[in-house]
Amino acid sequence: MPSNPFLKPILFSENDGALSGQFWFGVDADNKLLFQNTVGVSSIRKNVDEPLQEKLWLHVAVSLSTYNELLFYINGFKHLSTTLHSWQNPSNGPFGIGRLHNMSESEYYYFHGFLSDLYVFSRDLRPEEIGKIMGTY
Repeated sequence: MPSNPFLKPILFSENDGALSGQFWFGVDADNKLLFQNTVGVSSIRKNVDEPLQEKLWLHVAVSLSTYNELLFYINGFKHLSTTLHSWQNPSNGPFGIGRLHNMSESEYYYFHGFLSDLYVFSRDLRPEEIGKIMGTY
């Protein structure tokens, strides 16, 4: 099973069609949360500034609003808010959990670790809803 120690994918989707592309969310080589969206040859990559603490359970939420605002929450606190200008909706392709398809090398990378209670919603969540899921409200 191929693996890349520098990419720890959590959620992945690959789209088919004329505007083929992919998005993935996970952890990068610096242990920072990362979101990447690729459409054709253009790619957008956003990550949080601070690395995640290792060997500690964290609650992580990522939300993409209808206004293309990308939000990262770690343990209920907002760590990144940015706008994505060329987002491709992932609804055209299947989701992969814990794996990433490297299209240029035709191989998959896998997440090595533990995930618990992974939710995917078809809408953006308000901070109060994220807190409720996390168990703080």
